[in-house]
Amino acid sequence: MAGIENYYAQLSQKGVGPRTIRIFNNILHISLDKAVQYGWIISNPTQGATLPSYQHDEMRVLDPTQVIQLLVAAKQSPNYALFHMAIATGMRLGELLGLKWSDIHLGCGLVHVQR
Repeated sequence: MAGIENYYAQLSQKGVGPRTIRIFNNILHISLDKAVQYGWIISNPTQGATLPSYQHDEMRVLDPTQVIQLLVAAKQSPNYALFHMAIATGMRLGELLGLKWSDIHLGCGLVHVQR
């Protein structure tokens, strides 16, 4: 196990991020589990390896003045409606981009997020 952890430490020192190392470990772990299952190795060396911690960056939000400034600056943008919808609803980018006209009911003021 120390060999795997040393390798992860080396990756980290070379600037590879903790999230990337964790993804790499997951792939390696699954692969080595198969090798154990086929009898090619006795045990999975990634089992129980200590991984670098990963913390999400704190979400930054706009204050009301910044929201107004954004909408004023984006007024002529072809994406103005997208910005406005994001601010008004709090929808995530994937949800916004997944909208179809059939999801939007202007008369009722409803939007159905389905994708």
